[in-house]
Amino acid sequence: MASSIYADQLKEGDEYEELKPVISIWLIRGNCIPNSRPFHHRFVAYDPEHQIQLSMHQAIHLLEVDKWHKIQVETEEDRWLKFFKESKEIESNRIPEVFQTDIMQKAIGTLRQFSEKSRARDIYKRQLEFSRIALTEEKSKKKLEEQLAAEHAARLLEQKARLLEQKARLTEKSARVKAEKVAALAEKQVEKAQAEKEKAQAEKERERAEKEKALRELERLRARLDAQAVKKPLAKKRERD
Repeated sequence: MASSIYADQLKEGDEYEELKPVISIWLIRGNCIPNSRPFHHRFVAYDPEHQIQLSMHQAIHLLEVDKWHKIQVETEEDRWLKFFKESKEIESNRIPEVFQTDIMQKAIGTLRQFSEKSRARDIYKRQLEFSRIALTEEKSKKKLEEQLAAEHAARLLEQKARLLEQKARLTEKSARVKAEKVAALAEKQVEKAQAEKEKAQAEKERERAEKEKALRELERLRARLDAQAVKKPLAKKRERD
């Protein structure tokens, strides 16, 4: 950023001699350089091997505010460090005498503007965060409702599937029972037909046996008659003799 500020100073046709130094001032809270007691350090682009400084136009001034502990303000640097260290404690209607200078009055005015802007920004951020939270909650609620609706629909589909499965099992069981009844009835009919067939066969056997018996009886009677027919002529012959 410092390099861009430095380069942006030049307009078309300007000479490099017209460039002005760009100084960065870093205000640090805490102990940034533990092994150094001074609160003010100046850093530049420097070649330590050949001990050559690149340019006097660029430097970083690092001020460790927490290392400044003076009571009396002796220099402008002290005044600025006291300002940066105690700025939050300065009341609008009671400005310490040490800050009763034109430059300090401008700094305090700028600080108040920043504070007001900061408060407005904080309010805006809170409103934005509230809106974001409300939107997130609304989305979460909608997502939860959709999830619950999907779960409810899934449960209904599962219940429907179970009912269809139960119906299918009942239908299968009913068909099996019906088939078993039909099979049992067919088996009974087969058994009945077999029994009737066996009965008819037995009746035929009985009739054949009776016929054979009657035929044997007729044969026996015929043989007996034939024997009697042979005996009668012999008897008559004996009587004549």
